Amino acid sequence: MFCLNSVAEDNLLIAPKTSLEEKSLSLLKLGELIQAAITVILGPDDKVSFPVNSLDADDVENYLKHIQDEELKEICEAEIHLKLAKGKIKAFRSEFGKDHYAVIIYPKEKNTIGFTPLVRVHSSCFTGDILASIKCDCFDQLQSAIKIMSEQDGGVIIYLNQEGRGIGLTNKIRVYQAQSLGLDTVEANEAIGLQEDARNFTTAAKILKLLNIRTIKLLSNNPAKSDDLTKDGIIVSEIVSHQFLNAEVKKYYQTKVDKLKHKIDLSTEQKSM
Repeated sequence: MFCLNSVAEDNLLIAPKTSLEEKSLSLLKLGELIQAAITVILGPDDKVSFPVNSLDADDVENYLKHIQDEELKEICEAEIHLKLAKGKIKAFRSEFGKDHYAVIIYPKEKNTIGFTPLVRVHSSCFTGDILASIKCDCFDQLQSAIKIMSEQDGGVIIYLNQEGRGIGLTNKIRVYQAQSLGLDTVEANEAIGLQEDARNFTTAAKILKLLNIRTIKLLSNNPAKSDDLTKDGIIVSEIVSHQFLNAEVKKYYQTKVDKLKHKIDLSTEQKSM
């Protein structure tokens, strides 16, 4: 969204977004839609020739604050037996937010988690986790986390329902389409008006606290996860590298290093699972 009137950028005169415009984009983000909108100020005597749904702009901000602060509750749990491990899964839900999950992996020798558990905070990835797409490393990271935890002292996988770094599956498919034109993953997001990373890890911290876990070893290459968890009261005693560099994802990993500041050793190539 831009108005041609003030700040120069790439030969366009782009005005800062108004509060009303920001709130309209927030609505689109909540609906996992492309964040592009036209805002028009209507006076009391103005009329339009189509139906208009009415919403107070302040309600958007109040709702966003509410879902950020709302209480998360454990709904149910069940034992699970996976190909690589045994454990249990817990479902968590808030009043208006999405469902999220904690997969607790039992160690092979005992059915308890160590004092400082290994934790993987994993955002949902339909194309990677389920279809094993080679555009990302999500399948390898998820399956390897299960394997490592089962063979060592157990652990917890927090599975957050925030597809495509928070943009939703449909928008992620649009990003794939943009990538087919030669853009990297960050450029593709920006090309269709989306954030390079719209995820939030506050929910992961809430789940860990509900599991009575306050100190963790984090299985990740992404410093932002550690920073966000720390801000929300979780002590990260160690960050354990978790990379699967291979020919298929080399460009993807390079973009993660250059633009998303992930800690990845690009000289070490590892096989996929």
